[in-house]
Amino acid sequence: MPTIKVPERDVLQLEDVIKLCEKEEDARVKCLVALAYTFGSRISEYMQLKKEDFEQADGQLKVRFLLKKKREGNQPYVGIRPGWERYIALDYPLVRYALEYIDSIQSGYIFPSAQSHDREKYVKYVNKKTGKVVEKFYPIKGGHLTEDWARWKLKDLDAGLYWHFFRRSAITNIAVKEKSMIAAKQFAGHASITTTERYVSKDPAIDERLAARKY
Repeated sequence: MPTIKVPERDVLQLEDVIKLCEKEEDARVKCLVALAYTFGSRISEYMQLKKEDFEQADGQLKVRFLLKKKREGNQPYVGIRPGWERYIALDYPLVRYALEYIDSIQSGYIFPSAQSHDREKYVKYVNKKTGKVVEKFYPIKGGHLTEDWARWKLKDLDAGLYWHFFRRSAITNIAVKEKSMIAAKQFAGHASITTTERYVSKDPAIDERLAARKY
């Protein structure tokens, strides 16, 4: 199948992403593509999502994204990790591609690894001090698929795309829709508006639409 050609200085549009979803047969990848364009988060944040992070209510899909694993000063969070919530209307065209897969997951990570369940590892060794044979079972927590898996799958779908392009497209589209770089900054979660401006495509047509932007 031909790939979807996207100019270097352009951004993905909704119709492009729908074509990608229709082309893909793996429900996991289809879901990931839909989420990536809709919410514009980093690929690592999608891989960590669990079934309980999704909620449907009042005609909207709510998704709770977790913040980074460690606080400032490299200190781990204690208890429930903080995060932020994003909403999208259930009738948004890409939502159905995501929910078709998410609804099939009972619990845990929505992109689980092959050994995603909690299990035990059997270890047998000789204690050097006592000379006795020791047998132990260590608990192992189930995990999620890796970012590398996601990158390989996207290259199989369209060799000309990369996941960060979805984030850049989503941020640009928010800036154009709201005519506000501040709105795009808040959507992206950037600390500096300068960072957001580097994300937004500098295509002449987009520059023209941003001419009336508000800071």
